[in-house]
Amino acid sequence: MIVRTSRGRVRPGAEGDVFARLRAASNGGHRPDGLNAYFLGRHLTSDGMEIIAITVWRDVQALIAVLGEGWESPRWLADVEDLVTHSSVEHWETAVENFDPLVDSLPIPVGSATEG
Repeated sequence: MIVRTSRGRVRPGAEGDVFARLRAASNGGHRPDGLNAYFLGRHLTSDGMEIIAITVWRDVQALIAVLGEGWESPRWLADVEDLVTHSSVEHWETAVENFDPLVDSLPIPVGSATEG
């Protein structure tokens, strides 16, 4: 699997617009073949609002099939592309395919919801 992380800074004053457009795009949309998961987050810094998109792809061929030429460059949905600046992207190949045994072996912290 390939994990793609895209980061960028939302233009000042466009924060509400960006997230409204992203929410609208995520409602009832079509999931491209090979896209296993999509996560979107935001973080307020002293420089403004940052945004991160984390996508998980079956393999690099699926990623390229959807994004095409220039897949190694930062990209955002067309509706928000002009509202995000200072973008970067990284691609990571997963080192473990089955995470269940790892999660099952994690210690349960004191005071967790599973107690009592």
